[in-house]
Amino acid sequence: MNYYQRLSATELDALKDDFVSFLVVNGIVGSDWEKLKVETPEKAEAFIDQFSEVVYEASLRKARYIMMLDPHHLRCFHCMSEKINMVSLSYAGSIKFDFNDIADLGNLLQDNTVPLEIVSVEKNYGKKREHEMFDMIKSGCKITEGKAYKLLAMCWAKIRASEN
Repeated sequence: MNYYQRLSATELDALKDDFVSFLVVNGIVGSDWEKLKVETPEKAEAFIDQFSEVVYEASLRKARYIMMLDPHHLRCFHCMSEKINMVSLSYAGSIKFDFNDIADLGNLLQDNTVPLEIVSVEKNYGKKREHEMFDMIKSGCKITEGKAYKLLAMCWAKIRASEN
């Protein structure tokens, strides 16, 4: 059974060379693929589904950071092998900040007059790491390089150190 969604036609087109290699590894060359699509479209669909699974699984295995943002919250996640750590920033003010802009985020964190709340939580995965990440992405998270996570985590560490 497939866990991930099927790649769209646009996504498949962008991965055309990889898909052709995938078909070749499975013993299907160009003319065979065209014949398969016409004579047994359900088998062709199954190959597309299999390829989609491989692509999503490989991409998510490489990903380390995801985040979700809205105008007043930034939730950054570090997806480790056994557990996931979230550092969240809540902002109750009315000034607009671009949480995607690391410089803007850094300025916001330095401004002691802005009402901010930073929280950090860690938990073990409730299911396979990649499946949990995929579900979070379907809920609005996006894969990132981790710059915002690292900045918030550093801020959180300073807050914790000042409390001790």
